[in-house]
Amino acid sequence: MKELLQTLGSGMRKRITLLSTNEVIEDIKDFKVSFDSNLWKPSVQSLTATIPGRLDLDNTDIKVELGVWDMNLTQDPTDEEITWYNFGTFIVARGGYEYSDDQNETTITNAYDLLARAYATWNLNDLGITYPNTIKNTVEAICALLGIPLAVDTWTRSNHVIEEDKWSNNDHTYMDALEQIAQFCNSTISIENDSLVVKEINHVIIDEISSGEKTMKREKSWGPANVLNVSREPQHDNYAYPENWEDIPLDERVELVFANNQIIDKRREELTPGIFDSISAVRYVPFEYSGFGYLTMKFGDYVSFVDKDGETYRSYITKGTWTATTGFQEMLGSDLTANVQSEFVVYTDRRRQGLNVYLMVDQQNGKIQTLVEEIGDRSDRTTSITQDLDSIELLVRSTAVGFNLIPNLNALLEIENNTYPLWTFEQGGLRTIFRAPERTRTMQSPTFDVVDDGLSLSGKSKQFYTVGTAKSEKAFIVPDSIYSYRCKRTIGNTPFDLYINEYNEKEELINRTKHTLDGQKMIEAISFTPAQLTMWASLEFVTRDDSLFNIAEEMFVRGNPVGWSEDANDVKIYARNLVTLLDNRLTVKITEVSDDIHNAGVEITAREGIRVYGKNFLVQNEDRTKDIFKVVTIDGEEQVYMYGSIQSEGGKIAFDSENKEIRIGEVKLKNWNANDTLGMYGSQFTLILGKNGGLSINKNIGGTASDWVIYKNFDNNTTTGYFDDLQTTSLRSDTIRANNAIDFVTMSRLTVTSNLNSNTLTATGVYPSSFAGSKWIGNGSARWEYIYLQNQPNVASDKRYKRNIAPIDPLLLDCFEDVQEMSFETIHDDKFSVGYIGQDVERALFKYCSIVWGYHDANEWMKKFKMLQKDESYLSLLYAEIKVIRIAVVDRRSKRLEEENRHMREQLENHEARMTRLEKLLLDKEEI
Repeated sequence: MKELLQTLGSGMRKRITLLSTNEVIEDIKDFKVSFDSNLWKPSVQSLTATIPGRLDLDNTDIKVELGVWDMNLTQDPTDEEITWYNFGTFIVARGGYEYSDDQNETTITNAYDLLARAYATWNLNDLGITYPNTIKNTVEAICALLGIPLAVDTWTRSNHVIEEDKWSNNDHTYMDALEQIAQFCNSTISIENDSLVVKEINHVIIDEISSGEKTMKREKSWGPANVLNVSREPQHDNYAYPENWEDIPLDERVELVFANNQIIDKRREELTPGIFDSISAVRYVPFEYSGFGYLTMKFGDYVSFVDKDGETYRSYITKGTWTATTGFQEMLGSDLTANVQSEFVVYTDRRRQGLNVYLMVDQQNGKIQTLVEEIGDRSDRTTSITQDLDSIELLVRSTAVGFNLIPNLNALLEIENNTYPLWTFEQGGLRTIFRAPERTRTMQSPTFDVVDDGLSLSGKSKQFYTVGTAKSEKAFIVPDSIYSYRCKRTIGNTPFDLYINEYNEKEELINRTKHTLDGQKMIEAISFTPAQLTMWASLEFVTRDDSLFNIAEEMFVRGNPVGWSEDANDVKIYARNLVTLLDNRLTVKITEVSDDIHNAGVEITAREGIRVYGKNFLVQNEDRTKDIFKVVTIDGEEQVYMYGSIQSEGGKIAFDSENKEIRIGEVKLKNWNANDTLGMYGSQFTLILGKNGGLSINKNIGGTASDWVIYKNFDNNTTTGYFDDLQTTSLRSDTIRANNAIDFVTMSRLTVTSNLNSNTLTATGVYPSSFAGSKWIGNGSARWEYIYLQNQPNVASDKRYKRNIAPIDPLLLDCFEDVQEMSFETIHDDKFSVGYIGQDVERALFKYCSIVWGYHDANEWMKKFKMLQKDESYLSLLYAEIKVIRIAVVDRRSKRLEEENRHMREQLENHEARMTRLEKLLLDKEEI
């Protein structure tokens, strides 16, 4: 096979077999098989491929093969003349493929070899074994459970006895157990020929790679390791071997770290020396080769290679890619293993023991400072007291380090109607009606979905599926510190751009840096140092096309990249408490940053008194069991809440919140009867509206009628209203009301031609006010039962009254497809009627607004539509507008049916024409 691939004039075929049906699909368009792992770890191969036609491949097992033959012997070989290479069985993940109508082909984007099954959660009952037990029996049980044959009978330390179940109750997976076994046994673990192989990391050369005309590059040699650190994280509890490791010069140390290995953990001092003896012989040169084919080489193989200068080196295969299109390309190589760390023991021990306590006396400047500082894994904390001749300052500060500093970075907060809190989006194209309903676009629609993902520790991942931009919330930043972003690829290797946006104290953009994540590694990370003026930073994910890819386990932290951990409910990113006594001024300032900045403080001076600022201000009783006075800031407006009674000196003015009243001398203003009614208690009330008028309601009538607007005579129970002009936008029964036959309402513009008897108003004409604003008759809670007209209502419809004229949005018609005409009985008069249901229209309109403007803004945009009115929870409709939409829906449906009928008629005519030609051919044949 190797010779054929490297020989000019070789032919090549590619095929895939669907193992559930044994269907063989020949001459597929292309495929790519790849892996990228490390020594002392398992490796899972991934597959992408393009196959002709439409296929349903969810959770389907497929076999991928490459066939090669000598074209000098034959141009059209039989199957026996082709040498086939089997890349093995791959499992297509659910949703790990997509179909293109334009190309009529299915593209596999997410398929993995059988070892991917090991990402399932560890369950001892499913394994059917007990402990104590050997490593070999443990691996055999895992293989039996996952349906993978074990290809080896024994290997280094395979008979070592594990005393107890190490992986239950800690959310471990079978993959975690296999990785820890690989470390303990100085091995790699992978799938070869659909079987699990445990391969010792040794120095037996499998093959040689010659550079020739191909691409070859190498890096500096690594190893052998002279320090093995078995660490417990995150507490950085290190055990380093050999015991004299500190005697090794710093520039000569080559350190290897095995963190949280459950097999070694309780017996570190006993087991580490033997492990060190095995790994200390490992030495290799990281390299990368690109060429035509060494298909005999597998993950973990020890090979020799010759660089372009003819020098020979040795290395281990830890990454590889085989790409078959019209030709065949191969990449093999190795990277520096992720277990390699520089000064890990020294650095982490300093972090763990990083508690500083000191007293500094500055006699020259007359200053004394005490400080207690702890540099921790999750936060840096500082407490200090500084004293000089003029002031005393007390500071308590805490800064988060290892937490995810960007809230909801993984978009795991509750999702409603495709909405992701603390994320904003800009899609790269306008919404189109030709797209599938579940992927209808607007400019504000998300560019990713959060989906279930068994390859992610959180069980979820973000699946990007379209061109556009996704912007995260901002994170608080401390200048002069390194910050890092890390993510894990679980599906696809499509490149995307990651922008770091930096903002100053006023949240103004001051720096924007582009990083490209090319998808060539499962774990991708970047680091950056903020500008001096940076206080905030956000991430911007820019996708270039509609290719599917998933990322998970995202972390944005201060310091170097860290593995994923679940977000805390409320991460206090930064907190600072400062107390300062300066001359005659005492200042207390408190600052806290979580997902927002919160400030509060108190300043006390002899001249200015007490000044308090913050989001809330609260005064309580001595026992702190009851609120007395409270000031709250809501949307930038201060609101005052009082509890109990507050009185002025002498009791002339009193505010009584418990009885809901204000007393001014002997007069009371009080909540009366209903919650929305004001009662005024006193012998006389006068409201002065201006210099020339007033409003008086008085049991003992005084003054002249020309002084008053409304005049009520309590002696004879008559009421007279005087209006020079009716300037009102609301004429309702409770606005101007007459109670009996001798009550009158007289206006110069509206003159009532008869008495106001009961509920009847007779007038020659009623005109709206000339003032700007809305004008109406009745409202949502006070409706007229009948209006009798001789002509149809005349509705303004001139083009000059309108703007933004456009055809009805097809998406709006889509949302109203399910709104149907209904029959019903009206409760107020118990009569039959037909029409629409307000809630049906409300649901359709909310669905449209959610898709176009997003879930959080949908209710506000609904208010822009006249067709639906909501008053005190009851709905009303403009039937004419609903009818227009329904007519458009039916008309569109009719046109679609007409088009379908036309298409069917054309097919029928074509069929009849073919039948006619066929009959003619048959008749001609009979005549012959």
